[in-house]
Amino acid sequence: MAYNHARSYRYFLRANTIAFVSSLSTILLLISGLPFRRRLFMWDLMVIMWLTVTSVALTYGISIYILTPKDSEPLGQIIEIGITVWCGLMALLLLGNTIRLLRIWQKKKHEIRLSATRKFVNSIYVNV
Repeated sequence: MAYNHARSYRYFLRANTIAFVSSLSTILLLISGLPFRRRLFMWDLMVIMWLTVTSVALTYGISIYILTPKDSEPLGQIIEIGITVWCGLMALLLLGNTIRLLRIWQKKKHEIRLSATRKFVNSIYVNV
């Protein structure tokens, strides 16, 4: 594979390495004992899982594309379309969850400010 398809092999090796390292990172995060009740840790874990699954799918697509005989070209095109759709879906999910996380942070920030304002106003009334 490395000799006959040098360019594709580099992509395969990169995707396979990313899949391996991100899956190990996921396992390490799960067994580390971090407080996953916090949304930031859960969001990080979710992004790493998406990276893992996407890299495995990409590695699968590259390997099928390389190992498929050249006379059955439509299969290679189907794999390319599948990978493109998958990456688009992952990007859409990442964008949606990032927006959701930013809204949650904004809401908490507003609640903290509102709570601080209420405490300040209450302390003024108590002291007067």
